[in-house]
Amino acid sequence: MNGYWVEYESDTIEGNTRKFEVSYKRINEAQDTVERFSLSPNVIYNRQNTKLEATNPSTKRYLDKDIFTYIAALPVEQMDVEAARSMQDSLQYSPLTLTIGDTVENEEYAISASSVSTEPVHPEYNLEPGDLAVQAAVTVKDLETGSDHMVTPIIFLRENLIYTIPEQVNDLNLRIRMSQQTISDFYPRDDQLPYQSYTMRQGDHIQVGEWDITLAGIDRVAKHAHYSPQEGDIAVNAIMTLKNANREYTVRPLFFIRGNSPAHLKAYIPEVGIHIRFENIFPQSEEFQFSIAVMDSIPPVNIEIAKDVPRNDIIVLQAIVFPGINFFWLGSCMMMFGLFLAMARKLRDKQTA
Repeated sequence: MNGYWVEYESDTIEGNTRKFEVSYKRINEAQDTVERFSLSPNVIYNRQNTKLEATNPSTKRYLDKDIFTYIAALPVEQMDVEAARSMQDSLQYSPLTLTIGDTVENEEYAISASSVSTEPVHPEYNLEPGDLAVQAAVTVKDLETGSDHMVTPIIFLRENLIYTIPEQVNDLNLRIRMSQQTISDFYPRDDQLPYQSYTMRQGDHIQVGEWDITLAGIDRVAKHAHYSPQEGDIAVNAIMTLKNANREYTVRPLFFIRGNSPAHLKAYIPEVGIHIRFENIFPQSEEFQFSIAVMDSIPPVNIEIAKDVPRNDIIVLQAIVFPGINFFWLGSCMMMFGLFLAMARKLRDKQTA
């Protein structure tokens, strides 16, 4: 870029401001780096974060010039929510069913799902009590370059509405989202599951199918992704370890009493289909009651793929060099100084007249 190598390093969002980090490297004729610096232009969205309102520059200052950088444009879907919805609606998705650990391949790429989670971690998602959510870890391998791309699309049910957070593989122009069928597959109704009841004490082991399950302890500092504590609650977690020949998990089903009513929030390991409910406490015998269900088969990961999707990881950057700009500011300051000096002299002459 006119003697500079420019790299788009990152961007972060704080409130309604999106800040970009752009690094510059100036090289000489021998291709040696003679200068490095970074600039941070930003853009501002409206209060609802639905539309781009303004762009603010960042400037590198020298004695004889300024380098003025600003974001001239972003992908359309990042400038306006309505445009993003319109583009999303125009995409043609094709369904694909993946079994965890298996790989599906075509001429361009190979795709596999390595795991699923019911407690998603994603910058665009905040888990709220009552959410039913599924996040899949999907790997897309570019068969031409051999590069792997990991994406983690999310689908969640909140207040009877289903939302999806798709992920994009820009190098292959793919967008991947979870199918709506995923919610019913991974969250079957409890009355459809083969629960069996078990009574355990701390340190006890039980065998459920291929799983050795141990009640390792009771935690009175209760936590659960779907639990919002209220004043007066009595709540505890059971700390349970599950082991088989290949895997080991630790889960924390929750039991709580609110008012005079007992309730529970189960632990669920979707990739192996285990549901554990902590249902009761018997203080006199120091025993705890659990219901455990192991699903007959693990649900597949149902995703949908759209091809030929425009990239969403680009910026249009404009940089302008203002030569001699500081002489302009110096001249302006001198002119203002002269104006104030003339005003002061005029006032002084008035007072002495």
